[in-house]
Amino acid sequence: MNQRISESYRAVVRSESGVALARRPRLPLPPVSVRVRIKRTGLCLTDCRAAQGLLPTAGYVTLGHEASGIVSEVAESKGAHIRVGDHVAIWPHLRCGVCQDCQLGLDCSRVQLGVEQDGTFAEEVTLPQGNVFRVPSTMSFERAAYFEPLVAALGALLPAVAPKDTMYVHGEGRIAELTRRTLRACGK
Repeated sequence: MNQRISESYRAVVRSESGVALARRPRLPLPPVSVRVRIKRTGLCLTDCRAAQGLLPTAGYVTLGHEASGIVSEVAESKGAHIRVGDHVAIWPHLRCGVCQDCQLGLDCSRVQLGVEQDGTFAEEVTLPQGNVFRVPSTMSFERAAYFEPLVAALGALLPAVAPKDTMYVHGEGRIAELTRRTLRACGK
């Protein structure tokens, strides 16, 4: 039985008057992109600040950036590493392609899901293929949605940290706690 694909999907958006549930049009899939049906998405301080208007966002943007889901569509491209049906974690930092960070192959500081680009507080999201990472189908979607916060916590290990060094994590939020636990697990 053929299931009719809707021309739109539901999303939580930041509008001029605040936050609203809206229908967003389903646009054609750009080259080297995937469409992901969102299964779980987290809420963090960035999302709250964007929703409150304390963090400037693109006009009428779908909020959210920590998520996992199932790939529902893949644009044709040579060497695609992602397939329809894959369970994936989402990396929310997209590439603008022109800033110094992008030129150096680092995370772009200009384009983030849920702030400058439509995010994950929606039934689906469209992303470049390089922003989704396959996870085992046995991993819960809740755990896979922690991909971005875990990578942020692991970032504390990126500086040249010697085994004898002591690290201090300031703050009481979930990222601070995740960072503390990550450092402890690594013997810090």
